[in-house]
Amino acid sequence: MAFLYAEPLAPVLLGGLTGDAEVAAANTRQLHTLIELGARNMAHAQHAGELPADRHPEFLAAATLGGTHAVISTALTRTPRPPSEDLVAQLWAFVSGAVGLIPPPSSS
Repeated sequence: MAFLYAEPLAPVLLGGLTGDAEVAAANTRQLHTLIELGARNMAHAQHAGELPADRHPEFLAAATLGGTHAVISTALTRTPRPPSEDLVAQLWAFVSGAVGLIPPPSSS
């Protein structure tokens, strides 16, 4: 990990080069904006007691965005593609588990 922190190009290379430097910079800015918004939402839910407070909101936002992106990218490359309902169920299981969302009690 120390190597990645010390390497100035690591954020660009790990962020995925998609075009020229201007495009890559715009993609990075957009990702950071989404992470910031997600972190605010996570922190709000933590303060409201809807999510556990023992997780870092910015890391949660980054992880859920990255994981969701990877799952969707993978699903779109499959032939045949998985049914959308299955994909949504898998994403819900991942995101709800990552953020520590507790399912509502069963009404049975």
